[in-house]
Amino acid sequence: MSSVFKLRPEELQLFFERRHIAAPDNQGEKRECLVILEKVNLNHGLLFSLATDAETGIIGDVKDIARR
Repeated sequence: MSSVFKLRPEELQLFFERRHIAAPDNQGEKRECLVILEKVNLNHGLLFSLATDAETGIIGDVKDIARR
């Protein structure tokens, strides 16, 4: 089954890991989740990759929940 999402679950999980919340120790180093954000074109790209909208969120009907 093909996914409508452009991010893998393990990539999305990085945003919620405690080690990715603090700034890196080395100046110029980027957290892996920031690299992912840049890869998908920051916030707009993240929303697109998750098939959601910043204002309305997910549709949330039975069909939408099933595909998620």
